[in-house]
Amino acid sequence: MWQKTVANVSKLDGTENLLDKKDVFPAAVPPSPTMTTSPPNNRYQAIPDIGFVDGFTVRYNCTQLRNKINAFINNGGMKVGEFQKKLGVSPSSYNSFMRQTGPHGGTDSATFAAAHQFFSTLEDSGLGMPKANTATTGKKCVEPNGNEKNDVSGVKLEGEDEGKVPVFDTPSDIRTKIKAHLRTENTTQAAFCRQISQCQGANATPVTSTQLSTFLKKKGPMGGNTSKAFYAAYVYFEKLRVKPGKKKSKKREEMEDQWRGEGGVNTEIDESRGVWLTMAESESARMNKYGRTELVSAGGRMQVI
Repeated sequence: MWQKTVANVSKLDGTENLLDKKDVFPAAVPPSPTMTTSPPNNRYQAIPDIGFVDGFTVRYNCTQLRNKINAFINNGGMKVGEFQKKLGVSPSSYNSFMRQTGPHGGTDSATFAAAHQFFSTLEDSGLGMPKANTATTGKKCVEPNGNEKNDVSGVKLEGEDEGKVPVFDTPSDIRTKIKAHLRTENTTQAAFCRQISQCQGANATPVTSTQLSTFLKKKGPMGGNTSKAFYAAYVYFEKLRVKPGKKKSKKREEMEDQWRGEGGVNTEIDESRGVWLTMAESESARMNKYGRTELVSAGGRMQVI
């Protein structure tokens, strides 16, 4: 017999080697002899649009190229969309390449070929990579105690200005990171709030100590998913990861697999209110470690909702 059941599941617990040999890929287009050095914010547009690359000799492996892309974007060379347009690649090709790991992960990608041509041209032209912007104008995530290691003012994430950075950590994961940060960096909750408040979108109101304290008291994988403290802290810790080019953790990659279709973890609808599910009397619901609801049958068969 089937029944309509409300299941509140929100609180349940549930640098690498170069390529070994010179691999030849589909010859690089030589840099334009008329290339100029424009002002810093425009000079990279002088590099010809890449488009289809029908051959080149490898200078960089995939890991090195991803590091170059991250440094180029984060230090203000171009916005992600501008860079994709310059390469002539789709967002899906770009994102797929950037998610892969290892020196050979992504060698068959159009983004690998186009980005390789772009940075080869950049190197041959003498333009050089952009330097981290340390200007003090605008909202920046500056470490309040002057600790350069935690100063992420030179890192810019896609969607940051609009307050729309996709989130791929659970609130529970972020609570663990916050508590570890407060302990190891010997900083106060008030100072941490000032720090993460600068990592929100333009015109966002600051995160208060009360909001942070309330968030830290929440339970379960998705407890506090709509909290300003959750989103702001996620952006801050993501900047800390990106700054030194640190690889994504296994859990982080799994979170992307779980939430990519929704564009990231839900930060707008309060998961603590539970979800409506239609289930048989023999079925049960639970929340897994990724914050997804699982419907489990009597025979143990599981379906992620």
